[in-house]
Amino acid sequence: MSDLAIFRIIKRAPVVVGHISRPSGNLPRFSHAQSYLEDPQAIPLSQTLPLQDEPFDEQILRPYFEGLLPEGATHDATVAQLRIHDEDYLSILASDGLECIGDVVAAPVDEPLAWDAGSYVALNSDELNAILFGIDSLAASNNASRLLLPGTQGKVGLAHNPSDPIDTGWSRPLGGAASTHILKVSNMDRIAEFELICMEAAKRCGLRVAQTSAVQVAGKVVCVSERFDRNVESREGTLCVDRLHQEDMAQAFGVTPRSKYVELEGGSYHCISQLLRKHSTAVLADIEELARVAIFNYLIGNCDNHLKNLSVTYEGAHLRLAPAYDLVCTTFFEQYSRDMGMRIGHTRNIDGVEGEDFIALAKDIGLGPRRMRTLCADIADSIIAAVCDAGDALKDVSPTLPYSAEDIADDLSPRLTVLRTV
Repeated sequence: MSDLAIFRIIKRAPVVVGHISRPSGNLPRFSHAQSYLEDPQAIPLSQTLPLQDEPFDEQILRPYFEGLLPEGATHDATVAQLRIHDEDYLSILASDGLECIGDVVAAPVDEPLAWDAGSYVALNSDELNAILFGIDSLAASNNASRLLLPGTQGKVGLAHNPSDPIDTGWSRPLGGAASTHILKVSNMDRIAEFELICMEAAKRCGLRVAQTSAVQVAGKVVCVSERFDRNVESREGTLCVDRLHQEDMAQAFGVTPRSKYVELEGGSYHCISQLLRKHSTAVLADIEELARVAIFNYLIGNCDNHLKNLSVTYEGAHLRLAPAYDLVCTTFFEQYSRDMGMRIGHTRNIDGVEGEDFIALAKDIGLGPRRMRTLCADIADSIIAAVCDAGDALKDVSPTLPYSAEDIADDLSPRLTVLRTV
């Protein structure tokens, strides 16, 4: 692996943050650039990488930088096409790190930074169909854009002109240009439908969520998520995209992607609430939103609520809990574990949760029991209508979506009974 230069993209221009080196064949280290340390506007890349002169060893740097990479089948397809060893996360970053989550960019130090913030290639419907055909084509498109998206689900980053309908106006970013949306497909029947319904239902229940739309491509329902780490506008037909810094909770707490289901010491929700209390610009709003996400995930049966499915966005040196994303009912599918990614109160298995666990959760995050009861009641009172209305609102995309909504409503019914006991 050659040494890597690490940048942040600020006002669509790269600013050097530091570099990752491997001195004399030893393990890699990350060091901040002196110019970045002297910048009064500089912020850390991660809670685990504070601004300091001393370098960070691999044990510290790996969770953040490996956390930028895809996982699972998408990771396997990416390394196969790049012909890189699957454990060599820094070489993957060197090859495809021009467009990452947040505002971070990585490139080999011995190569000029090939940077063109406005390079986009328009895609017609046939080309879009080809990209969304399968994992290999998704990975090939991301590789062409030198783009990395964390997670295991098949997804591709593309750019959309905000003046066009959601099913047209798509383009592929090149040379460091920023994507604006993430398009997700699944080989597992109905997952995309379930996510669309759950995301829309969450919004109807009062949660802050990533803006999600549905399109049908070649007979498949595609879940389209607008990136909340991007500000987008069209100026005289030219797409202008600003990037916002963010990190997920696994990165913020120094947890590698493979350990994303670990329960943080003292409880994951407790640790996240402490992070918000220390750094959020709207502590009470973010703590209550964290509670809403936990309640909603429980109700819809989302056991895939691991540390990488919660994030923070940065506002200078401070942060906010990011809008919720990847909300999907997993309990409907027998092959998924029924152990939640983060325990509620004292309980990890979703079928063992009782009303008192939500009071314990309130204590964990520093919320009063009366307020927790109110939040639980508000979501319990609106969830069935929200799910069914979400399915009806999406029926023009696919006539099966209202039926998927009914399945979600049936699946959550036993948990709704539990929630009403809080």
